[in-house]
Amino acid sequence: MTPEKALSHFKYKLTTSWKPTAFDLEAYNALVEFVNEKQKKQLIDNQLFAKLFIWSYAQLLRHYKSNIYSKIPKSHLQDILKKSTDQHALEFKEQLNDSEVYAVFDMAELPDRSWVHISHFEDYYRSTNKTEEEIKILIEEIKNSREEASIRLNELLTLNPKVKEYLYLRKEIFDDKFVQDNLNSMISSCLNKY
Repeated sequence: MTPEKALSHFKYKLTTSWKPTAFDLEAYNALVEFVNEKQKKQLIDNQLFAKLFIWSYAQLLRHYKSNIYSKIPKSHLQDILKKSTDQHALEFKEQLNDSEVYAVFDMAELPDRSWVHISHFEDYYRSTNKTEEEIKILIEEIKNSREEASIRLNELLTLNPKVKEYLYLRKEIFDDKFVQDNLNSMISSCLNKY
């Protein structure tokens, strides 16, 4: 039972079934004041958590296009808080590793829709009433663009062997120890600074 529920229960009893004495009311009011002061102190002692909580909650409200009465952002936030620190560190490490790959892909300037099979482009162009000659030229441009991007990607992977190993062998670029040490350092720095 939370202190708030306990106080609510006592308030109900004091106003409905118990005959409180002046001492009972004084004791109850002292408990209310104690709980309120403890909550204020808890908020002051956890300012960094409060800041991140408020910011995260606002981001989730924006993401879900909802308001404070919606259960979805609250539930999402609770799910985040239920996860262990180790689980968050693991997900962070995976994101770091994936980000390195994305950076190389960005540098390779992969063409849009590079994952779409050529036949789909041909079908699309036919539906737009292009001539077979126009389609052939457009498809050749797509193939050339993909070939150039593939060459750039291979060059970049040669320059970034850790990314290449991660892509082909799933060998981590950043390991658990590296991530944990850096997160601990950043968190300690924030706690000392703010």
